[in-house]
Amino acid sequence: MCDTEREFLGEIDCRFPYNDEARWKSLVNRGIAISPNAAFAVLYEICAPGAPGPDSPKAALLIQILEYWKSHFDHPAIDIVMPSTLALINRDERTEKDTIAAMQRLMDFPGLDFALNILNYACDDTDGRVERTWRAVGNHWQAAS
Repeated sequence: MCDTEREFLGEIDCRFPYNDEARWKSLVNRGIAISPNAAFAVLYEICAPGAPGPDSPKAALLIQILEYWKSHFDHPAIDIVMPSTLALINRDERTEKDTIAAMQRLMDFPGLDFALNILNYACDDTDGRVERTWRAVGNHWQAAS
C-alpha cells in the first residue's frame, strides 16, 4: 500500500461525508484515482455506515452514492462484491455459502482488501468458515506478492 493510499484510507475511515454531495463525489473520484483498493475502501464506507440511528444515512442516499461510484469505476470484481454491498446497505445478510464462493472468486484479484472486507462483513459467520476463507484469500495474496 503506497503512502497516498494509506493517507486516503485514514482520511475516510469512519468519516465519510454522506450528507455533503460535493465532498463525497470528490472522495469517490480520489479513491478511484489512487488505486482499486482505495476505490473499494470508498465502497466499504458507502455500504457500511455504522450502527443504525437517527443520524444514519438512509438507504436511498447510500444507493445514490453507490450509483455514482459504479458509474465512475470499472473493475471486474464489482460484480463479485455488489450483492454483499447491497445486503449491507439494506441491513441484510448474505449466506455463508454465497460469501465463501464470492471470496474464492475474489482470490483472482490480489490486493483488494476492502472488497474482501465487504464480503466478510455482509455475512454472519456462525461457524468460522467465512473467517477461515477470508484469511486464506489474504494469505494467498500475500504469498503471491
